[in-house]
Amino acid sequence: MNLREALPQTDGAIRVQGITADIEVVRDRWGVPHIHARTVADAFFAQGFVHAQDRLWHMEWDRRRAYGRTAELIGRGGLEADRLARRFQIERASLADWQNLNAETREMLDAYTAGVNAFLAENAVPSLEFKLLHLKPEPWRALDCLSIFKIRHILMGVLFNKIFRLKVVLRLGPERAAGLFIGYREGQPLIIPPDEVYRRSGPITSTLEAASQLLPSAGGSNNWAVDGTRTKSGKPLLAGDPHRAIDVPNVYYQNHLKSDEFDVIGVSFPGVPGFPHLGHNDRVGWAITHAGADYQDLYLERFDTQDANRYEFNGEWLTAELSDEQIFVRGDEPVGERVRRTRHGPLIEDGPWPDFGIALHYTALDPGKTFECFLPIMRARSVEALREAQREWVDPAQNLIMADVDGHIGYHTRGRLPLRSTANGWLPVPGWTGDHEWQGTIPFEQMPQAADPATHFIITANNKIVDDSYPYFISVDAAPGDRATRLHELIQPLTGATADDFAAIQADRLSVPARGLMPHLLAIVPPDEPSSRALARLIGWDCRVEPDSVAATIYEKTRVALLRLLLEPIVGPELMTEMFSAAGGASALLGPLRSNLAALIEANDTRLLDPADPQRASWPAALQTALSTAVAELRAQLGDDMNQWQWARIHTTAPVHPLSVVPEIGDRLNPPRAPYGGDNDTVQAAGFAPALGYTISSSQCYRQIIDLGDLARSRWVVPLGASGHPGSPHYADQVAVWSANSHIPMLYDWQEIAAGAESVLRLSLSKADRLTFGEPSEPLAS
Repeated sequence: MNLREALPQTDGAIRVQGITADIEVVRDRWGVPHIHARTVADAFFAQGFVHAQDRLWHMEWDRRRAYGRTAELIGRGGLEADRLARRFQIERASLADWQNLNAETREMLDAYTAGVNAFLAENAVPSLEFKLLHLKPEPWRALDCLSIFKIRHILMGVLFNKIFRLKVVLRLGPERAAGLFIGYREGQPLIIPPDEVYRRSGPITSTLEAASQLLPSAGGSNNWAVDGTRTKSGKPLLAGDPHRAIDVPNVYYQNHLKSDEFDVIGVSFPGVPGFPHLGHNDRVGWAITHAGADYQDLYLERFDTQDANRYEFNGEWLTAELSDEQIFVRGDEPVGERVRRTRHGPLIEDGPWPDFGIALHYTALDPGKTFECFLPIMRARSVEALREAQREWVDPAQNLIMADVDGHIGYHTRGRLPLRSTANGWLPVPGWTGDHEWQGTIPFEQMPQAADPATHFIITANNKIVDDSYPYFISVDAAPGDRATRLHELIQPLTGATADDFAAIQADRLSVPARGLMPHLLAIVPPDEPSSRALARLIGWDCRVEPDSVAATIYEKTRVALLRLLLEPIVGPELMTEMFSAAGGASALLGPLRSNLAALIEANDTRLLDPADPQRASWPAALQTALSTAVAELRAQLGDDMNQWQWARIHTTAPVHPLSVVPEIGDRLNPPRAPYGGDNDTVQAAGFAPALGYTISSSQCYRQIIDLGDLARSRWVVPLGASGHPGSPHYADQVAVWSANSHIPMLYDWQEIAAGAESVLRLSLSKADRLTFGEPSEPLAS
C-alpha cells in the first residue's frame, strides 16, 4: 500500500471551467489553504475544489452516513447506523430546505458544488481510500452539503437522552428513577447573566414523575470572550474550543477565503461551504459551543392492532407514510428497511410495548433556512450585524460568542426552539392525545442574549444558559457547571490579558470535582496496605489532571470504581454498561452524578447507598471499597510500581480511520496516538468512557484564539492536520502541537502568507505553466 498515491496537485496551474477569473490557492507550511478569488461565486468554487482536494474521502463518508450507505463500504459494521439514517430521512429534509433557500444561498451552494465536481472531473482516483475500495465517486450535489450538515448535528441533540431516561423509568419506576436525575447544581454559573449562579425554583423530581405519569400503563465545548478593559491591547480577545470525538480525518477543516466581499478565515465542515461555527473576518470573530437546548421531541405513536400502518391522533385513525428501502452490505446480502412516518415525523425506534412506535419531531427535519445565515456571517461588520445574521438559524442550537474590532462583545443562543409543554423535555410523550404539539417557536428577539455585559466577559461551557425565571422552556439537560466554574475563576481576575493568557486557560487541567471529592477520600481509613500507599500519593495533590500525574490516575480510577459500586446495584449491569460506554443519552445521567459526588457526601444524601450492603452502607465504606478496587485494577494493568502509574499511560488519543474495520486495511490508515492530560471535567477537556478503557473519546477537536487588537496574532490548531490523505505530510502534523497545548499561527495577512508559502496553485481558465507566488495578473490584496 503506497500511502502517497493520489495526493492532490497543490502547485502550478490547473485549468478549470466555471470560474470568471484566475484564482490562487496558497498553502502555508501546515498545508492550510488560503484562497484568493475575485468574486463570491469564484471563492466558493475554489472552496469546493480545495475541500475535495484535501478531504473528498471525508466528504464521501459523511454523505454516506447521511443517506445510510456506509455498509456498502464496510459491511455489516455499518448496518445499524445505516438503518437509523434511513429512518431519519435526511435527504427528504434537505430537499425541503433547498426549496426554501433564497437565490444567493443557492448560488453559493451551486458554486461550491461546481468546484467539487471540477476536481472530480480531473481526478478519476481522488484519494487512496477510493482506490482501496475500487470505488468511483458519484457527482456532488448541492443537496449533499445540506445533508452533511444535518448528519453532523442530528446525533448531538437530546433525543437519546429521552430514550435513556425512558429505559431507566421503565426499569426502576418513576420515583426511584427520579432520584438518579440530580440536574444542574445550585451555585454553579449561568451563561446569562455572566456573573449569576443557578438557584432552583422547584424540585427536579416532580417534573420527571409528572412526565412519567403520561406513559401508558403496559460532546461539550468551551468559549469565552473579554472586552478591551481586560486586555493588554485594549481590544477584545475571543477563544473557542469545541469538544467532539477525534474523527479521522478531523471534523473541522482549516481554510481561508477571500473575495471582493469578504476575507474570512476559520474552520469548515468538508462538504459544506462557509464558516458557520468558528472564525473571523477583518472586523468580527465568532465561536460556538453546543447549547444543550431541546429541539428534538419524541412521540409515542399508538398503532392499530389490526393494521400496523394506522395510528391514532385526536380520536381519529390516520395512515402512516411508508417506504421500503434496501441497504446494500459489502460481502453480504442486501437488507430491507421499512420506514414509517407519522404527522410528527419519522419513526426511529419501536415502542417499549407492542403496537407502539417512537416518532421524532426535530426542527432540522422541518423546512428551514439555516444556510441563509452563512453569507451574512461572513460579511458581518460588527457584533450586532453578526447577531442579526443568525435570524434564520434553525439547527443546531448553539451558544454563539462574538467580538469585534470596535471593542464590543456579545452572546446569542442561536437556533429554532419550539414552544410546547415541559413534559416533552423529559420523555417520549403520547402522540395520540394532541396535548403535546408544538405551538410555534421562541421569538428571535427573546432568545437568551447579552451585549457588552458589565462583567466585561462572557463564558459558555455547555452549562445552564438561564435560570428558572426565563419564560420559555429550553432544556432539561445541561452539562455540569464544573468547567464553567473553573473558567470564571481564571477569567474574573484577568487584566491586561494577551493571547498567551488565553492559551494557558485553554490548557488548564484543574478538576473542580476532584477538588471537592479529595477531602472525603483523604479522610478514610485505607482498607489495606496498597490502598494506604495509594492514598499517600493523593496527599498534597493539586487536583490537576496532568499527563505525568500518578495521583490523577488513582483519583480517576477510584471515582469510576465508586460510580460503578453505587449505581450498578440500582440500574443493573446492562444500563451500567451503557452509562460507562457513553452510549446514546446515558451521559446525561452519568455526568451530573459524577460531578455531584462530593455534594452528595457533604449533604449525607444516602439515595445511592444501601445499609444492607457493607461495601456501600455509608460513604466512608463506599470510598474505601472504591479505592481498594481501583488500586487492584491499576496493579493488574500497570504493575506494582506506582511510579509507573502516570495518567498518560492509559489516557491517550486513539484516532481510528473509518475503514479500519475492513480486514484488508486494518490500522494502516490510523494517525498516531498522543498522550494528553485532562478529563471530562477540566477546561482542557479529554473525556473517556470507562467501559471502553481510558482512551480519549471526546476532546478539543479545534482550538482558536482571536485577537481583535491584532488579527495577525491569532492562533489555532487541530488534533490531526489539514489534509485527509494518509500519505500527506499534513495528515497529522499538528498532533504534537495540539497535545502540547500549543497552537500554530492563524495566518491572515496576505504578505505574511506570501512570504511563508509552501505551495501556490492557480485555478485558471487558460493553460499556464508552473507559477510562483507573486505572478498573478494582479497582486494579492494586502
